[in-house]
Amino acid sequence: MQAECRFSLSVMNDDYAAMIMNAIACVDVSRVQSHTDALSTTYRGGIGHTVDALRSCFIIINDRKTHITMEAAFTKGGSDGIQTVALSRQAIPDAAFDVLAKYAVYPLGTMETTPYIMYTEQLAKDSGIFTNQAPYGAELYGDEKSIFAFIQNALSYLDGELERYALHITLSVNSPSVNRRSK
Repeated sequence: MQAECRFSLSVMNDDYAAMIMNAIACVDVSRVQSHTDALSTTYRGGIGHTVDALRSCFIIINDRKTHITMEAAFTKGGSDGIQTVALSRQAIPDAAFDVLAKYAVYPLGTMETTPYIMYTEQLAKDSGIFTNQAPYGAELYGDEKSIFAFIQNALSYLDGELERYALHITLSVNSPSVNRRSK
């Protein structure tokens, strides 16, 4: 099961460039293909490895005080020789912090999109991170481990059911607007 994820980071402080470049440089990309350009970074590999690399980047960049967002778009990737079976999962440090997220699922190549969207929404509800309905998906709130576990579970489900799909997710930490809302 392959996945490709293109993501961009937004850091709301004056040192944004250094924070972004440091986070990208510190991620162990030995288990994924990685490419960074002027606008985004792409990870490609097995679903678990791709999610691990993205999660690591998000953990590394979170300094616990700066408002940071990550926009990530996952698509079903090809199978051009990326090794996924023999590699162990990446070790990721424990990092207990809450994340506000919004995701949307786009089943491609099928007229029947609702069952796939509803199934991923149920995954979020079963994980205890679902907060509100949104077009094609939902708003999520929970610890980073639960959010990234949901992403991996949703991707694994979609990969097994569809030839093509896209999953878009926005992640936010340390936002002033989250501090004002009731949790």
